[in-house]
Amino acid sequence: MKKIILTILVLAIFMSHSYAIFYGNRSCEAYNSCDTEEINRSGTPGMGILLVQGGGYFLMSHSEMSKFLNKIEMAELQGTDYIELKTILDSAIENMENASGIYKSIIYIAKVTPYNQDVLTRLKLFAYNEYREKNSLNGEIFDEVKKYLAEGDVTGAYTQMKAEMDGILTELYALKSDIDEGVIPKTPMLWRVIQKYNCSFLFGMYIAQVFMNL
Repeated sequence: MKKIILTILVLAIFMSHSYAIFYGNRSCEAYNSCDTEEINRSGTPGMGILLVQGGGYFLMSHSEMSKFLNKIEMAELQGTDYIELKTILDSAIENMENASGIYKSIIYIAKVTPYNQDVLTRLKLFAYNEYREKNSLNGEIFDEVKKYLAEGDVTGAYTQMKAEMDGILTELYALKSDIDEGVIPKTPMLWRVIQKYNCSFLFGMYIAQVFMNL
């Protein structure tokens, strides 16, 4: 297996642990719906709680995928344990399915909740280009964030996040098909799925950064 996977793995682990509490956090301020302490009157979690839960499941899936790559990388030295690989991958899939399901609920709540117009104004006036340059952010991904937030379309950003989760799930199902057949997935498949994880994570993290700096 190509050693470049190890480099990708290190990046993935760093991202998962260094910024774990920042995936999409505080974006619920756009709706004045960031209460993470209480359950709303219907007895279901509010948007603030769901964002934390959804981000948590996403990051657990990311972590499991990192473990999966590590096991494949080390298989050259230790042999391939397909039962262990299947267990890890099934966990990655389950966590991502949970994350996607939670974001479906977030999108529903967002669509029926009025925006906080003061926050939308601050999003429109935010110095996106200056912030991107000052913090050396990935320009292509941050520009996607800007496209949504500068227009006040936070719901649209959530929709993209869910779509990216579903895209990752498609890749994970393909990996599972290979593992279930006792076949090591091809290296390009592994590169593609971890890139999708990392790009999705950066998108969610940049959204959180903007809201933390309004």
